[in-house]
Amino acid sequence: MELYARFGVEGVSLRAVNEHSGSQNHSAAHYHFKTKEKFIEHIIAYMFDIEETEIDEYVETHGRQFSGVEGVIFSMMAPLLVIYDNREWGRNALKFLAVLLISTEANKLTLWSKSMVSRNADFIDALSKYLPNRKPSDLKLRASFMYINLIVSLASDEATENTVFGDLSGVSEDKQFAHLFAYCAGGMTQTVI
Repeated sequence: MELYARFGVEGVSLRAVNEHSGSQNHSAAHYHFKTKEKFIEHIIAYMFDIEETEIDEYVETHGRQFSGVEGVIFSMMAPLLVIYDNREWGRNALKFLAVLLISTEANKLTLWSKSMVSRNADFIDALSKYLPNRKPSDLKLRASFMYINLIVSLASDEATENTVFGDLSGVSEDKQFAHLFAYCAGGMTQTVI
């Protein structure tokens, strides 16, 4: 994750992964995974190997401040937030996902674990309850933009000290999250002219 986050998917070979991991066998990753795509699929599976109870506990502990559309978004993004907050490699994982989003080499479907994909239908259904006048196709498109924004925002959280608007690093992480989810909720609810 660290290598891909730093150098991009195109910039890291399986041989480089072997060297970085300290493996004496320079073809170990290729032997076990065959292709870079399969290796990435395994990384994603590892990242999203999260017990549903951990996700539920995270939502219960941190999601109380969110309701309505923001609450639905928070619940949907909880697996990413668990990775970000509860894994020592979480920030690299989100940077890795952000790099994958813009990669010309990666199959974008490898980004999402089966659990995230299965949550999508429930997410659109839950949003539809709050936004009954929105077509599901519009909600899906906006949800795609929302995912991209949230992943890139979480991945680049360290950049808040050097934004075009100045140093925003003094804002607490909780407040940053509140603004991020409000921003995403606004994107879901705003009417297109």
